[in-house]
Amino acid sequence: MWIQGELGPCSTDRPMTTGFAQYFESISDFPPASLLIATWDGVGSYNNNTYSTNTFQCVLATDGVISVVVFLYADIQWAMADSQSRGSGSGGSGLSDVNDFAAVGFRNGIEFDENPGSYTEDILHINLTSNIAVSVMWTFRVDGINIEIGDVDECADSNGGCTQSCSNSVGSFLCSCLPGYLLDTDGLTCNARAQY
Repeated sequence: MWIQGELGPCSTDRPMTTGFAQYFESISDFPPASLLIATWDGVGSYNNNTYSTNTFQCVLATDGVISVVVFLYADIQWAMADSQSRGSGSGGSGLSDVNDFAAVGFRNGIEFDENPGSYTEDILHINLTSNIAVSVMWTFRVDGINIEIGDVDECADSNGGCTQSCSNSVGSFLCSCLPGYLLDTDGLTCNARAQY
């Protein structure tokens, strides 16, 4: 694990130091004064295997009042320990159990927030997903009692690709159709209902 810290004015040419306000309605301006960057490079599964490794990073940005955490998942190759080291949920039987899979998330002392795919093989693809529409990045505001999940309004850009109505939700969006139309299997296109 590598740790890097920056105190004092952060360089604005770093991607981690600008743009947070666009992901949180509660932040209008946020020039972080400090960064703490922790990198886990080539981490093996539970019993320190090195034939498949994960590389990920956590960035804490703060101005002393507002604090934002960014998780970056660069290379995820394993989702569970191999059969010899399994057992947290399967009692050492070597059989898969939900508790054998890796989980991604964090606890602020009150609540735990898990990213989608936790405790499943889908965690292998977390580097292809995001809650802010930037692959590999998951962003959260963590300075209050409640964790605030970062979000991008996908509907604000070309109506999210929806041909009729677009509804934004945290980390996603949903297309819907006006009366007389049906949503196509692509989840975006509304087609007129056949008249009989």
